[in-house]
Amino acid sequence: MNAESIAPYLAFDWTAMIAILLMGMVTYFTRIGGFLMMRWVPEGGFVSRWLAAIPGAVLVAILAPTVWHSGWLERAALVSVAALSLLGANPLVAVAVGTASVAAGRAFLF
Repeated sequence: MNAESIAPYLAFDWTAMIAILLMGMVTYFTRIGGFLMMRWVPEGGFVSRWLAAIPGAVLVAILAPTVWHSGWLERAALVSVAALSLLGANPLVAVAVGTASVAAGRAFLF
């Protein structure tokens, strides 16, 4: 392989570079925008309860379609995750236990 054969692949494309930079800026501003907007939102009351409910709502939104189209093993894992969450366990630990129980069930039962 010589330099002439790989030269077309090494060409710099300004259009791609500008697109990558613009996408990076949009991503950065969408992430920082929430922090900037929350400066004007009063803390406490409804807002604090609403923010505390977001992790559970996101978890349900992710798990609901999977459980709807799954078998008894996944549903049993969801029940264990819900029970651990209601008992006050860390949500990450509860999800890890549910994931591990599905993995173990698939490995040993199927």
